Amino acid sequence: MLFYDDTQASTFHDLLEFIYKAKVTFTSGNVQPLFEAATRMQVEGLQEACATFITTRITPANCLGLCKLAGQLSHSALEQRAKEYALRVFSQIKDSEEFLEMAPADLCVYIDNDHLNTQSEEEVAAAILRWLRHRPETRLTAMDHVMQCVRLPNFDAAYLKFALLKDPEVTASPEVVKQLKDGHVLSQTPEVLAHERRPRRSTGAERHLVVLGGWSEDNRFVNDTVDWGLVTDSEPVLMSPMPASDNLEITSCVVGDDIYVSGLGQGGDELWKFESQRNRWLPYARLMVARRRHCMVAAGGAVFAVGGLGQRGRTLDSVERYDRVKDAWTEVGRLDHAVMSAGAVGYSGHVLVFGGTKNQRVAVDCVQCFDPITRQCSALSALPRPLGLCRAVLCSGHVIVLEKRDTFVYDIADNSWSARSRHRTGVDQFGCVVDADDVYVVGGRGVDGRFSADIRRVSALSVIGGSAGETWHTVGQLPRPMMVFAAEVVTMSRR
Repeated sequence: MLFYDDTQASTFHDLLEFIYKAKVTFTSGNVQPLFEAATRMQVEGLQEACATFITTRITPANCLGLCKLAGQLSHSALEQRAKEYALRVFSQIKDSEEFLEMAPADLCVYIDNDHLNTQSEEEVAAAILRWLRHRPETRLTAMDHVMQCVRLPNFDAAYLKFALLKDPEVTASPEVVKQLKDGHVLSQTPEVLAHERRPRRSTGAERHLVVLGGWSEDNRFVNDTVDWGLVTDSEPVLMSPMPASDNLEITSCVVGDDIYVSGLGQGGDELWKFESQRNRWLPYARLMVARRRHCMVAAGGAVFAVGGLGQRGRTLDSVERYDRVKDAWTEVGRLDHAVMSAGAVGYSGHVLVFGGTKNQRVAVDCVQCFDPITRQCSALSALPRPLGLCRAVLCSGHVIVLEKRDTFVYDIADNSWSARSRHRTGVDQFGCVVDADDVYVVGGRGVDGRFSADIRRVSALSVIGGSAGETWHTVGQLPRPMMVFAAEVVTMSRR
């Protein structure tokens, strides 16, 4: 056996006792050097015995240090146990010396975690500020990276504006000021991506999929509002039903945790808001032009109704903007190509419209970018092939466009397309949402004409990256098989 010069004699004695007699007496003073020596000398039995002893003695005062030690010694089980403990007792460790001495990268690991036990994002921000003030001269440059791990859109707007943006240490970093100002704007507008708004588990809130009506196999309109917990994969729960409507081909978008649904009513021109927290429907201003099979998008602080099928079978090119403060619609421009049943997303204040059909049968491959400021429409790189009855979701600078036979990924920065046929949905007339980097497909009508009740999920990053190893898998069921025209994701208190 090799003798390590930096191993103390008492530690080496205990190590030999374990090797030859399979016994050792642990104390708070000898367990760490024994753990380190056992790891270096690859005495696995002693290493595990040390880890077991340490696990029973994790406290708020030592959990961060033990997590770091376990990481240095490549003991993943102890590292995970100490990390979980630290996340659970965040309110007790946020003022500790170990917390204040954390490196920026280590701090980010904790504050970015969904399981951080905090009752508010403001508590997280206050802890970060204490950490910054402990060594401001070396940490200010890291603050922009650290603040990226905080859910800025979940801040109370007054705290963000009147506390953080007036703090002298914070305002010393132009990058952080810009982040906070952007977060203040995002907290009041629709354009908040799912991963930016996701709640901490400890707040008692979870992300929920809400399915808004549909068309059943017995050829009737279903006005069910179905709630399904994304985190718990719980059984679906029926909420307050949608208002009665002659039009089944409605559409929706989400603003904060409220869902706007347009195309309802006898004439197809009604706008209703579903307040998910209060489980109630409220009527708002009617559309200027009745429409169905249209797109509804939140972008740049407003809600837009785009294209669709109008009265007397006319395909529409008009774009209407809804002012939520004034409760009024105005026409703000026109698409270059009139389309219905297209996919659409809001991005950087613009409305991106993908494919669709120019009449009841002919699909198109055009991609249109409508700018509400200039009221102009421009063409982007065309789809690889014409797509009708498609859905589009935004994730990590890419748009995933899904259809029964194909799925394509659009890289916004490169204005280019990639085919992902492995991730085709196999259904049309389905609901589609993205949340926490996962894509969900809900219901739909298969190639054999049968309706589906499946809720299916796949990693959005796998689709974007073209991973061949992951495809759709079923994670839940709707109360009944049906075609789905509107579905959204919101944050609600746990049931």
